[in-house]
Amino acid sequence: MVHFSGVGAVPQIKAGSKDSIKASSGKHLKELLNSEHRYLFTLIHKFNFTEDITQRDNVIVISDEAHRTQGGQLALNLRNALPNASFIGFTGTPLFKDDE
Repeated sequence: MVHFSGVGAVPQIKAGSKDSIKASSGKHLKELLNSEHRYLFTLIHKFNFTEDITQRDNVIVISDEAHRTQGGQLALNLRNALPNASFIGFTGTPLFKDDE
């Protein structure tokens, strides 16, 4: 998030403050997803709920270390919460034995 605030893409607000765009909990994440913030930052572990949170179709989820986070229950929770989102994942780890 520091890189985004450093170039002026997001406001420089202390994490944990009332106006922070970095989700501090699952509850805070739900509030942020129901707002009109342009950018949100969170960890996949904050998606500790299974219900649909927003039907917005202008949400793009960018995942780093996607080979670790985009399988299993947390990924399913993320996709259930954001059913109309678009997803892109990045990884630098080879996924297959002969993949370099």
